[in-house]
Amino acid sequence: MNRPRREWLRWSAAPDPVGSALLVAGVGALLYGIIEGPSSGWASVRVIGGLLLSAALLALFTARSLRAERPLLDPRVFRVRRLRAGALGVGVAFFGLFSLFYVNAQYLQYAKGYSPLVAGCAIVPLAVGMMVASRHSIRLAARFGDGVVAAGLAGIVAGLVLMSFATASTPYVLYALCLVVLSLGMGLCVPVLSAAVMSSLPQDRAGLGSGLNGATREIGSALGVAVMGTSLSSHGSEVFSAAMSFGFRVVAGLVLAGSLVALAWWRGGGARKVPVG
Repeated sequence: MNRPRREWLRWSAAPDPVGSALLVAGVGALLYGIIEGPSSGWASVRVIGGLLLSAALLALFTARSLRAERPLLDPRVFRVRRLRAGALGVGVAFFGLFSLFYVNAQYLQYAKGYSPLVAGCAIVPLAVGMMVASRHSIRLAARFGDGVVAAGLAGIVAGLVLMSFATASTPYVLYALCLVVLSLGMGLCVPVLSAAVMSSLPQDRAGLGSGLNGATREIGSALGVAVMGTSLSSHGSEVFSAAMSFGFRVVAGLVLAGSLVALAWWRGGGARKVPVG
């Protein structure tokens, strides 16, 4: 069903079990393909089949959403550049953050020899950096503009790259500084990117903006864990810190690529809202 261009966001929200199932299955198939890569081989039927199935399910989800009366998510909201830049940027940021979460405890306990309690306390700088930066990020963005988002995403990439040099002999102070760099980047860019998603939608669709922010965070987080876990598995016979270094460099490269796309959309996006009538 084709909708008038200025009416496709006017319908009330409603459950969309078919759309939800297609989206979950599509993302699940993608994760399966990534996770199975090291053990089954990247050219195996399992991996290629999982990736092709993911592409097919997500394409079907998109096609159905364009025609459904009340879709889970109308893909046409991504016509607004700031909205899709914000969604991609948030997903990329959490992709990097959760790749760290996946290996941090293992590094601190197995490579550094910390107890579980000490390892938990050792990640406190990550939370502190995010709390400090996020309190001021919106105000800084209003004053300095797009550079705040660029600086935040660059901080995430820099933090990941710096952590790729960590070994069992790295002093904790240096590792903590790497955590602070990444956390400051998260705190600078994520609130601004999330606000862009919300402000690109009309007030009566705030629930859609909140849901979109949440979905991009969850998908980015799941992919970050999958990619880091796959990177470690592909170097399973090596010393843990060497495998971790490889994983962080892979993740940093992917975060950089996603960040460049998000920034290109962000800088060309202006402040236009989704049309609603």
